[in-house]
Formats: sequence, C-alpha cells, structure tokens
Amino acid sequence: MSFLYPQAGMLFILFLWLFLKGSFSHRGLFMALFLLILALMRPVLVEQKQSQKLQSKELIIALDVSYSMRADDIAPTRLQAAKKAIKNLLQNNQKDSFSLFAFTTNPLILSPATTDHALLLAALSSLKVKNILTHGTNFQTLLEKIARLKMPHKELLLFSDGGDIADINPLLSIANKHHITIHAIATATPKGIFLTQQDGKKLKDEQGHLIISRLNPHLKTLALQSGGTFHTLQDLDASLDFVDSAYKAQKERLGYDELFWIPTLLALVLFLLSLIQIPKKILALVPFLALNAQGGILDWYYIQKAQNAYHDKAYQKAAKAFEKIEDKTLQSQLNLANSYYQAGQYSQAKSIYSSLHTQNPYFKKIILFKRANCAVQHKEYDKARHLYFAALRFGKDQDIIHNLHLIEAQKSRQRRDFAAVASSDKEKKDAPTGNNKKQKKKNETKSGGKKSMQQGAGSSAKGTSNQKNSSASTQKNSTLAHPLGYKAYELINKGYLDEKTPW
Repeated sequence: MSFLYPQAGMLFILFLWLFLKGSFSHRGLFMALFLLILALMRPVLVEQKQSQKLQSKELIIALDVSYSMRADDIAPTRLQAAKKAIKNLLQNNQKDSFSLFAFTTNPLILSPATTDHALLLAALSSLKVKNILTHGTNFQTLLEKIARLKMPHKELLLFSDGGDIADINPLLSIANKHHITIHAIATATPKGIFLTQQDGKKLKDEQGHLIISRLNPHLKTLALQSGGTFHTLQDLDASLDFVDSAYKAQKERLGYDELFWIPTLLALVLFLLSLIQIPKKILALVPFLALNAQGGILDWYYIQKAQNAYHDKAYQKAAKAFEKIEDKTLQSQLNLANSYYQAGQYSQAKSIYSSLHTQNPYFKKIILFKRANCAVQHKEYDKARHLYFAALRFGKDQDIIHNLHLIEAQKSRQRRDFAAVASSDKEKKDAPTGNNKKQKKKNETKSGGKKSMQQGAGSSAKGTSNQKNSSASTQKNSTLAHPLGYKAYELINKGYLDEKTPW
C-alpha cells in the first residue's frame, strides 16, 4: 500500500497537539479524525505496470487531389503514387479505423470512420479526377471540416505537395484549438516539374510564365509545429509506428485501486456512534447486515473503476469491473456488452445484447443496433440488415442508415463476385473442344469478340451493341461499388469559376 498525497500526513502534528492538550473527550471522535486524515492521504494499492495493447486507432486520411497532383515528378504521377501508399497503409493496418477525405479548394468526405478497409479501397478507387473541376488547394477548409468530427484527438495523415501555403499560423490555430495532429506525407519533389495541360502543352500563368510545381517547405513546418511528423512517400512506414507516441501513456500507465473510501466510511460510522445511542442488540446485528449489503455497497466503486478503464480504452479491464457489479441493471449490462464489443470479443457481446429485454423504445433501438453491429462483425449481413431495419422502427437514426448503405455495398460486391465466378464457369463449360472451328467461330461471334467486330456491317453493328451494353454494365457495377454520385462532386467543385490560380 502507498499514499498519493503523503503531505496530508502533516495534519497528524496538529492531531497529536490536540490529543496532548486533552481536547478529545470522546474516544470515537478521536478515532474518526484520525481516519479522516488517513483518507486525505489517498491510500492506494498499486498494481504492476501494465503494457496494454490497444485494439485499434482511429485515423484520418486526407488526399490532395488538386491539379498539381497530376505532375509526374513522382512516377507515375503524384496522385497515383499517393493512392498506392494509402492502399499499403490500409492493407498493413487492418485493425485500425480510418476515415477518408479528398480535398482541393473544398474538402469531400469519401468515407466516414470504418474498419471495413474493402469499402475504403472502393471509395479511393471510385474517385475520378476528371470529374473534379476545382484545381486549387485550401488547407483551411479541410482542417475546419475535420475539426467538426466528434473525436477527442484527431490524427491526420495528410498526403499533399503543400499547395501554395504562405502563412501557417491560421492553420496551426485551428489544429491546436481542435486537437488535430498533422502527419504530412510529401507527394512532390523539392526540385519540382513543369505543369502540363491535357493536350501536353506546358501550363502558363496570366503573365505567360511557365508554372513549376514543387514541394512547399511550409508543409513540413506545419506538421512539426502541430506536434506531428513529416515523411516522404519513400520513407513512409506502413506500420504507422510514427503515430504510436500519442498512445504510449495509455499503454504503460500504472494502475491502482483506491482505498480512501474505507477510512472515510469508518470515520463516518464512528462519528455517528459518538452522537447516537444505539442499543447493543442492534449493534450485534451490524456485521451481518454489512455482509448481506456488501455487493450493493461496493457497486459504486466497481462502476467508477469500469468507467475509468473504458475512458482509458482498457476495454478488457472495464468488462471485468462491470461483471463484478451485483445490481444487474439494464444500463450495467449494456455497458458490459459495449466493453466486450470494443475489446473485439463480439461473441460475448452478442450473447449479452441478446439477453437484454426492455419496453423502452430508446433502449430497444440501441440494443437492436448493437446486435446488428455484432452480426456485421461475424459477416452475417442478412441478419444485420434485418436487425437494422427492426431498429429503425423505433426512430430514425443516421448511423443505422449509414450502416445499411455499407451492407448493401458489401452485398453488391458479393453478388458481382459470384456472378463473375458463375460466368467464368459457364464459359469453361461452353468452350469448344477439339478442332470444331464452326463452334469456336459461333462462340466468338456470340461473345462480341475481336473477330466478330472485324466482320461485315451487320456483325459489326451487333458487336457495337454488345460493347455498349458491356460499358453500361461496367458503369453500373462501378456505381454499386461505392456510390460517389454527382452531388458529391458538386461539393468539391463548388466555386471553381472563382479560382484565381487554379493549379
């Protein structure tokens, strides 16, 4: 046992002086004051240093898609190289949650925070540069958008060439105020390169000067002064170790159990006994009453311990504390299930969620929503879809609607994969065998192959029709992969006519 505030023990000098003067006429008051001083010293039982492994981190990726990112001083282009680096990050950090932004003059959220990396990759692939009309770079609007995210601390992975940053103070002000740490990944070279137009000609400004785009040195200053790090695409660590420093305090913190409540409780009992005359027969029953009420008395302690552990993201420890609560209320059981879910123990969480019953519509919606999330983690998408719709009967919820869209996108991908396999099997089954040239020619004509496209006018028309249908089908499947419609591009293209230096 140790004390968090041993300096409070100085009060024992005053206590001893009063005792020697005979100021304490009642032994109960004497002991009550002694115990209160002991409580002020905060006695604790110190546990061993815990090396807690965090289940996941929540990170934000922002990709610069301005016109200068089409430069090819980094092969094949800055944008393509940045996309490749982001894909590597997603593939090497499967447990981490990411949200994905693209930005030019305006920011656009491609995907909210999710651990479904397949969905993030689909969102990244669905971004079509040709549909983006704004060509400038505005970091302030991006940071203001990120500042509105409901996260206590925001770790931003910024892929950019730095644009035309001249004054970083307004950006640092936003970052510091809203706890945004910027980890900049440079997607340009210091030497730079001439920007070209779509026709291959070099881009010029209004004065006729050739425009060279190079890495803005202010990008590194911005990242470091925000408390973050600076990297190039070549030295970027795909393990994301450079953001772990923000979590070291949680990984290696000392745990301890508070004991101050014991002397405080005893002091209160002694104080009451010194003022009230209690019959001896009733006093004899006190130990038995305390034994029967022990669970209820300690519940508040375990609740506080569990809440602190949950706040520190020690979800396994929080679950153990919630399990010790004797009064199994709906709220305590819901907290226990939430702790198991956050710890990645989805089967235990699912079992507890399924056992909860209530007539309260608000809690019914929460329980159904949580059960659906567990079903998603077990890849039971049909069951999850049914539970999400059941939850919506108790009130509209944007999180539920968003998750339903994610499930539909996942099911669409599964249907397309199944259809592709089925089509491949059918082609193998229908493939000509031996030297049956007539059958082979018939199949080629039927599939709209290269030979049929080079035949007569009628055959050519048929091939063109098949090609159009194939193109329409591909476009439809691309839309299903990640629904990034024209309205999303309207957001990022807003104000493109007013850009003064659109590159």
